[in-house]
Order: sequence, then structure tokens, then C-alpha cells
Amino acid sequence: MSYIGNTSTQQLYSPTVDYFSGNGSTTAFILSRPAASVADVQVTIDNVAQNPSSAYTVSGSTITFTSAPLSGTNNIYVRYTSLVTQSIAPGQGTVTATSFVSSTGTGAGVFQTSPTITTPVISSLSSASATALTLQSAGTTAITVDTSQNVGVGITSPTAKLHVSSSTTGSVIVQKWTDSATDTGYLTTISGGGCGVGAGGFLALGSGGGASFTERMRIDSSGRVLVGLTSANTSGANFQVSQGVTFPATQSASSDANTLDDYEEGTWTPVLTASGYTFTLTGQNGVYTKIGNCVNFKIYFVSAYSTGSGNTSGLITGLPFATSNIAANYGGCSMYPDTGAAFFSRVGCIRTNAGTSSMAIGNGWSGSATVSALNWAVSGTMEWEISGHYFTT
Repeated sequence: MSYIGNTSTQQLYSPTVDYFSGNGSTTAFILSRPAASVADVQVTIDNVAQNPSSAYTVSGSTITFTSAPLSGTNNIYVRYTSLVTQSIAPGQGTVTATSFVSSTGTGAGVFQTSPTITTPVISSLSSASATALTLQSAGTTAITVDTSQNVGVGITSPTAKLHVSSSTTGSVIVQKWTDSATDTGYLTTISGGGCGVGAGGFLALGSGGGASFTERMRIDSSGRVLVGLTSANTSGANFQVSQGVTFPATQSASSDANTLDDYEEGTWTPVLTASGYTFTLTGQNGVYTKIGNCVNFKIYFVSAYSTGSGNTSGLITGLPFATSNIAANYGGCSMYPDTGAAFFSRVGCIRTNAGTSSMAIGNGWSGSATVSALNWAVSGTMEWEISGHYFTT
């Protein structure tokens, strides 16, 4: 057969008769195939033909009788009069949104080019196996979730769990929940650490998440590092702390001459000896401050008296750090007598011994890194202070 325009799609089938059993109460029955109108079927009940204009109606695959057929076995039969099934376009406005509701979901289908959806509920979005999930805006991919579940914003090949890429500055903006431009925004980890960006142009590092975030350190807008401080002091230093700096108990020496690698303060107990003499000490203590490899010290002795005879050099042992083996780094010291001036008039030299934790005391310098001997006999109280410095390795 010839057609003007497009050829219609036809599906041929053998004539079919549907049989139903009435029960005196059911009026609607489901047909084996849809019918476009009552003219497409012939209905007989108990061998009596039914008037299609008043006895029944059809809607798709449902035939509905005006009154319930009487009870009987296969006493209702429907013969299809059309030999061709065709696609039928429903009239405008005759199909409602509820016709497209999924039997396993909620809501209505959307069949518009640019629909406006009010408060949609999406339980999940998924992609095919081994395929990335993408979200587009204005025809450009904005977000990519790759097959390793890495999320990329502005990048289609993310290399971390969250990878943000932008050709402009300020690609990530963190703002506090009060939504004020003057607030500080925070990025925190689930364990409570994080950082914050302040409206004043500083970067803060701290602990605690969300509203419990507590600042511990910041880099201010001038590039100064502040620990325990929220504003720089007048020194102008690039590194400022509120409670001092702690160095390790064991020095980690640096070869850089401009690096301070150690600082330590402490006390020690000096011991005074001289060959052939016995000292009765009622007081002996020492303090020190070590800055880098330079040790500053102070010694305080109180001797009630000393016994012995002969001339010999004395020795103070127990220095907190061994002295350097380099002759130029021996250091120097001075002595101040509180009492016993007659004895101290004999003392002419005090110096550290290279590579040891001791100092030598004598009448003077005799060369070859030694001090000359003196007489240590004192019958009365001898009270003296020695202060100085030396270099350690």
C-alpha cells in the first residue's frame, strides 16, 4: 500500500479472544492487549452481545462494564476486531504526571526541556562500572568522581581524595558558619587538628574542630610566625613565642655558624682538690648557662679550713660539659674573694684544662698549658667565687 508521508509502523497478529469468568460483583477486567476504543473489541456475556456505546468502556488494557456480569465460568469473552496494533499518541493533557510514577520510588517524572524542580530528593547518583561520575555546568565538567573515588573540582583526573584546580586565585574559600565576611574560616580534621584563614590575612594553625577550634600558632599578614601569640610584639622578629623555646636534651649540633643549636640552664656541684691537702667545705655549688658551644658558669666555695703542706696546683672538677681540645677555645675566668684575702693573694692563674671537665688553679702561668704550684694551707675560713666561660665541643 502506498502512503503519503511517513510509513506507519505496523505489527500484525492473529485474532485473539479473551475469556473471563463473572462473579456478580467485579466490573473491571484486564485485557491481554490494549485497545484504543470500544470499537476495537466485541464483547459477549452469556452468549448475549453487549452494546459498546453503553455496556462497557475500555482504557488501554482495562475493560470496565457498566454493571457486574453474572457469575459463570468463561461466560465473558472479548474478541478483538482490529488486526493491526498501532502506536497511539495521547491527546494533550490526557496523561498526568502520576502516570509516570515508578512503582519502586516516589515523585513524578519530569518531561520538559528545561524543567524547574522544587526540592527534589535524590538518594544516590551512580556511574557504570569502571566509569567516572561527572557533573556538568553550562556544558563543562565541573566535578569528577573517578573510579578510585577521588573527587576533582575543576580537574578531570584528581590525584587525591579532594583535588581542586583553578586558573584563578582564591580557588577555595573557607568561611565560618555565621556567614560574615569578617569571620575566620576553618579546615579541620576528624581528629581535631586544622587550620584557619582569618579576615585580617593571617593563617592560623590549631586544635579542636568547628566551634571548638583553638588557635595555637599563626602566620600574620607580614609573614611573621607567632606561637602562642595573636599579634606581634615590637621587636619585629620574624619568629616570636609566648613561652620560650625548648631545645632537645641531647644537642643536635649544626655546622652552620649562624644556627643556634642548643640552649641549656642548670646547676652542678664543683669539687676542689689539691695534692697533699684536705679541704673542709661547708658550701659548694655551681650554675651554668650554655648557649650553642659556649658555657658560662659561676662557682661558689666556702672552706672552713685546709690542712696539708707543700706547694701544688689545685683542681676544680665536675664541670657540666667537657672543654674543647682547641687551645684557642679554652676560655677564661676570674675569682673574687669574699674572705681569706691572704690566701687569694697567692692565686695568680685559673684556667680550664683542654678536653676535660676540670679547671686548674695555681700561682701563675708556667707555660706549656700548665699553672705553677702554690701553698694551699689556710687556718681560717676561705670564701670565694669564680665566674667565667669556656667552649665545649
